Amino acid sequence: MSGHRFAAAYVGPVDDPVLGRKVVVPDHKLYMVPLETLEEAQFLTGILNAPTVASAISAYATQLSLGTSVVEYLKIPTLDLGNHDHQRIVKLAAEITSNGGNPSAEVLQELDLVSLSSMRAAGS
Repeated sequence: MSGHRFAAAYVGPVDDPVLGRKVVVPDHKLYMVPLETLEEAQFLTGILNAPTVASAISAYATQLSLGTSVVEYLKIPTLDLGNHDHQRIVKLAAEITSNGGNPSAEVLQELDLVSLSSMRAAGS
């Protein structure tokens, strides 16, 4: 949470010239959700950064200091790469990351619509 605003990001292993390939572990001020694949990380990041979801998280989590419980209490669907909406969330999250985390209003609106639709379909 930065400036009382929730934001999620993903990072994969890093190839260090001295140490070799290493897993990145956040410091104590960040929360980590370990996932197996890049697509899972993109999917979770996309759902959590959808404006409606991020606003809801910010509304309660900042005041209560609820860290990773956000992921526990939201019924985020399991990634299904056969699902078109899930594929789109992965693609949008990757696009946002590749653009330095500064999505356009149109991209955020699409991420919000497809994320909420996917969560509703999963019974969230």
